[in-house]
Amino acid sequence: MRRKAIFALAPLSIVAVVAALFVGNIKMFHFGATAPAANASSFPAGTRAQFAYLAAQNSNSCGLQPSTVKTYADAARIQGSCCSAMDWNHYQKQVHGLRAYRGIRVIPRDPYDIPASIAKKLFAYENSIDLTSAQKIVYSRAMSITPEKGPCCCKCWRWHAFKGLSQYLIVRKHFSAHQVANVISLVDGCGGKA
Repeated sequence: MRRKAIFALAPLSIVAVVAALFVGNIKMFHFGATAPAANASSFPAGTRAQFAYLAAQNSNSCGLQPSTVKTYADAARIQGSCCSAMDWNHYQKQVHGLRAYRGIRVIPRDPYDIPASIAKKLFAYENSIDLTSAQKIVYSRAMSITPEKGPCCCKCWRWHAFKGLSQYLIVRKHFSAHQVANVISLVDGCGGKA
């Protein structure tokens, strides 16, 4: 009798957990395709207003693929985190760190607000920039240093874009493995503390 009661409560427990996640606005993995934002926000990167705006956006997702992003208008924006809720302190560190790379136009200024035009350019780099054997070693070392152990945590649009960015930085800017890993860590858009 007890076993039946436990099994009868299991579906209710699952519903309660899912409801709590929605009510508490806890962002878990988001796999659905959503439309990109039409424009950039009017708030500067790194501000509380920009953080609040981007934390509420969901055009970034784990399942978003390059083929979909390539259909976006160049002015469209891919905004928000894909896996976990954004963290204010981590966001501040990322935006502050990215300021050192302002001179390199293909490095996004804000990891949670990326123009489709930049993503498309980075996809093209992935397909057009070939690495030598020595450069492949630099790339491999760089990815082993990043928190995600790759350009992103999954093979989504970010994986392909930031693989292209890594290849560009190695071949055209002669970045070391540590420099590439630093940039890839700064543009990580999965959310969370790190």
